[in-house]
Amino acid sequence: MQESFFTYLEQKYHNDFNLREISANSCLGSGAKAYKFVKNGFKNEIEFTNPNEKICENLLNSLTLPKEQNFMATDMNLTQISQEVFEYFRQSKEQNAKNQKLARQNKILEDNKKKILQLRENAKKIAQNSQKTEQNDTNKTANLAANADENLAKPEVKIASIKPKRTGTKISLNSGDGVIFVGDSVMEYVARAAKQIFPKSNLRAFDLSKHSTGLLTKKYHDFNKEIKKTMREVGGVKLVVVLLGANDVWGKRIDGANREFYSEQWINFYKNNIDEIYETASLGGAQVLWLSLPCMKKKSFDSKIRKLNKIYKEENTKFGGIFMRTDDYICKNGEYISHLNLGNKTIKLRQDDEIHITKAGSMLIAKEILRMINVN
Repeated sequence: MQESFFTYLEQKYHNDFNLREISANSCLGSGAKAYKFVKNGFKNEIEFTNPNEKICENLLNSLTLPKEQNFMATDMNLTQISQEVFEYFRQSKEQNAKNQKLARQNKILEDNKKKILQLRENAKKIAQNSQKTEQNDTNKTANLAANADENLAKPEVKIASIKPKRTGTKISLNSGDGVIFVGDSVMEYVARAAKQIFPKSNLRAFDLSKHSTGLLTKKYHDFNKEIKKTMREVGGVKLVVVLLGANDVWGKRIDGANREFYSEQWINFYKNNIDEIYETASLGGAQVLWLSLPCMKKKSFDSKIRKLNKIYKEENTKFGGIFMRTDDYICKNGEYISHLNLGNKTIKLRQDDEIHITKAGSMLIAKEILRMINVN
């Protein structure tokens, strides 16, 4: 539009009145300025107040204007030309505004398209992950159901009397010190029992147990992070008690490959996660008391638990921690029992799933932990 207008002026008036050069430098950016410039016989009487417009002022003042003899224009000619110039810049300005608006709308549409595509991609990934999780859960549920059918088809009650093999290790704590209980659902009732009896010995107990957790993954729950947070918030934590692992008897994808349970890569990965807990406790000035997992009734499951306990014992020795065998209090010579004779009464030690510990059995363990502590 702009070039065709200059051509029109040259054809009609045999002169573009230097408007091509002026327009190229954006000095007559508004119709009002162009009108005033032409109305004044192409003489610059425009007042440029903005310092950035000084270039325009110099440009207009330095232009070689049409000579009198070559510019046979009357006032009517000037008026006509100025109106044409004014109309040209007005239309240009409107068209520019429309173009800018259209560009903004196109950008918004493009951004929205990208957002929609990203949302669809995210939804697709979530759906894929959900399917994988559901399949894994289905497989685990099927395995547990099969185990339950196998073990509970014919309920068996094993009652025994045991003499605890108490460790001579003593843990020295001061009155008012904090004790954190960390673990999965096997720890839950132990932690609750500790919260009942520890305050009677002037010790603060904090329950960080959470079901369906472990050390194989931090995706859903990071025990090390929770320990750091609690130690920072409550202060004075001097002992961290750990009991977990029942959910860690599966393979794991490590370094881009699936690793079987208890393979060399699996063990190294698992030990690193254990070590983080010892390191965090040590940096916070706390000791670690690691409890072994109790014996299990199903032999294949019990075999995996014994392998985990071996790892826990090795890492505990490496860091100079304290290790407590729960088998000594709720099992008979390392073998599964469901009930225990205590004097003239019998208490149930294990829940019906033959994995978890009952409230009564958990209270026995909590009392044994407290018995290991000297409170100054």
